[in-house]
This record gives sequence, structure tokens and C-alpha cells, in this order.
Amino acid sequence: MGFTNVELSIDSQVVVYVIQAGRMQGSAGCTVLKKIRRVMEQDWIVKVSHEYREANKVADSLANIGCSIE
Repeated sequence: MGFTNVELSIDSQVVVYVIQAGRMQGSAGCTVLKKIRRVMEQDWIVKVSHEYREANKVADSLANIGCSIE
């Protein structure tokens, strides 16, 4: 038994658009977009939406920690 519904909240409207449209201009990030689309096409429901960074401070803090580790 696994997840069947996933909600992906992103703080970049551009990234939300690119993921939903499934295409982007230029080659930067194209490989990542293909991987995201491949995962989304599996047997589950994925809802991608924009959420302002200030509305989800926990996710923003975790992202900042992840960036500082690299």
C-alpha cells in the first residue's frame, strides 16, 4: 500500500507552469522536468499548485537547510 494522492506546493509560479505545461524553453532544467513528468505519470494523482513562501514557513526552512548542506 502506498500513496495514491500527492499535493505538491511550490513557491515559484514559473515552476508550477512549467510542470503543468510539460514543456519549457531552452535546455536548462529539461532533464529534471522529464524526470518530474515521468514520476507524475505513474499510477497516482498529483496536484501541483503555487503557494507563497510565507504561507509555508516550515517547508521554506527545510529548503534553506537543504541548500546550506550542499
